[in-house]
Amino acid sequence: MGFNAFETKQAIHKGTVRVKSRVTGDSVADYTIPEGKISHKRIGGKNYVTLPYIKKGINKTLKDPKAKYRHDKDKDSLNRIKVYENLKKKPKRKSTRRGGANIFNFGNNLFNQRRKSIFGR
Repeated sequence: MGFNAFETKQAIHKGTVRVKSRVTGDSVADYTIPEGKISHKRIGGKNYVTLPYIKKGINKTLKDPKAKYRHDKDKDSLNRIKVYENLKKKPKRKSTRRGGANIFNFGNNLFNQRRKSIFGR
């Protein structure tokens, strides 16, 4: 029933393999075996590249005039990362509905008033 619809070929850069469709001839994906160590976190049994490592690569590409064709895409990626980091920095508001927290501290004030009247403190 099935057939081999894709083929791999050596890409222009060393260590990169290009996957092409045998039907249309279009490139589907490029795979590169990275040189050196990649900073990552292991979450749920899978490795994910850390944001500082990605930012470092993007900034390197933005400084390279030969990679001018990528600059718009990389600026967009860098802005998305900055938005994510800013959202993550904002402190979460405490809910007034959970745990009996109360913005007026009504329960504690009432208890302290009763204690003072009963024990004279």
